[in-house]
Amino acid sequence: MANDEHVAILKEGVDDWNAWRDKDPDFLPNLSDADLPEDLAGANLSEADLTEALLSRADLRGADLHGASLVEARLFRRISAGRTLARRSYSWRTSAERTSGVRT
Repeated sequence: MANDEHVAILKEGVDDWNAWRDKDPDFLPNLSDADLPEDLAGANLSEADLTEALLSRADLRGADLHGASLVEARLFRRISAGRTLARRSYSWRTSAERTSGVRT
């Protein structure tokens, strides 16, 4: 479950979020299972826990997702007519899991 404080700061805006992250670059935000805001362009989401996060409306252009956990994150693509073009939940596995075929 997401940390409510982390979600609230992100909802204040990308500039506030990035300034907060710059204060402690080793901090690991917990945004798991959160319904995240639409404007995340340029957000520093590196190393963030985005497990099962709802990102269906999010603009992630230029966002730093390096090392972020996107296991079962909900990402939808929509076309202008409002129909769903693709609807998928993404799950990434480590290289060891891909090699062995066993999930850890």
